[in-house]
Amino acid sequence: MTARFVFRLEPVLELRERREELAQGELARAIGALAAQQEAAIAAEREVEARLAAMRGLQGGVVEIARLRAAHDGLQHARRVADHERQGVAHMEAVAADRQGDLVRASQDREALARLRRRQLADHEQESRRREAVVLDEIGLRRHMRARLGPVPGTASA
Repeated sequence: MTARFVFRLEPVLELRERREELAQGELARAIGALAAQQEAAIAAEREVEARLAAMRGLQGGVVEIARLRAAHDGLQHARRVADHERQGVAHMEAVAADRQGDLVRASQDREALARLRRRQLADHEQESRRREAVVLDEIGLRRHMRARLGPVPGTASA
């Protein structure tokens, strides 16, 4: 009967697997936040373009200074918002890159233990086969000796 394989670091491996799953979730959330931030930046850029087009439309005729100033102020505000949104995109890209690095490290940690487990399992199986071969060799030797010498007096013959 072969002994059951027990990987003593199984709880650690399970912890590392869980940590990797959490890192995958964090990366997914960071990528989602990045996509949302990119959409906000695109919308802000479109707002700048729309306000710029509106200002260009005012150039054709006589315009009150207050209306021109309001359009200019609106354009400046839209540009500040667009700059802020682009900075947000850069920040979210950095966060996503950090989460990607976290996932890579978590995957490497888990994979190192998984390789150790596979190696120990292979060693265990090899040792089990070796022990089984020793037992079978012993049985074969006893049968051979019994066939050659005959039954030993005082023992029950099988």
